[in-house]
Amino acid sequence: MNGPVASIIVSLILTLGFLFGTGSFKSTPPTYATVNFDGGYQKIGVISREEIFTEARVEINGERIVNGDFATVIAWIQRSARESDGVDKATWKEGVRLVASAGIRWTGSESNFKLATENLDIKSTSQTPIRVSEAIEKLNAVERQAKAERLESSKQALVFSSAPTESFLISKILAAIQK
Repeated sequence: MNGPVASIIVSLILTLGFLFGTGSFKSTPPTYATVNFDGGYQKIGVISREEIFTEARVEINGERIVNGDFATVIAWIQRSARESDGVDKATWKEGVRLVASAGIRWTGSESNFKLATENLDIKSTSQTPIRVSEAIEKLNAVERQAKAERLESSKQALVFSSAPTESFLISKILAAIQK
């Protein structure tokens, strides 16, 4: 072996030894997320935000009266109840329906995704009228349940891996160079 080839081999061995010694080739935890749900799966990518979402709507005989997040719908319910008997005494008439869902919303590098973990669908009838205060309490209970189970639901729904386009060797070399 002549001098130039030996110096290249020694340099390569020293460089690799240095990179291994500094931990540059340690595996990093996978950050590319895919969400699994009843209808299949969706690639989200690297998650930048995870939060609880709430959505609700009030209908009368199939016609949408109000919709929005829980705070918006509860405020509307309270305003309309104050105009009549008050929140504690008001009862919805027959045909009023409250449909709501709460869950987790992820914001990712490839797509955003909302996973409903809690649902509510109640309808006021002549046999079982719904008190306004009861409807508000049910909405609050749905939100509390979604918040309480967020971490567990997230762990069950998400699968983390390396990005599908990422090459193991190239990504490790690039990460080592960037440090």
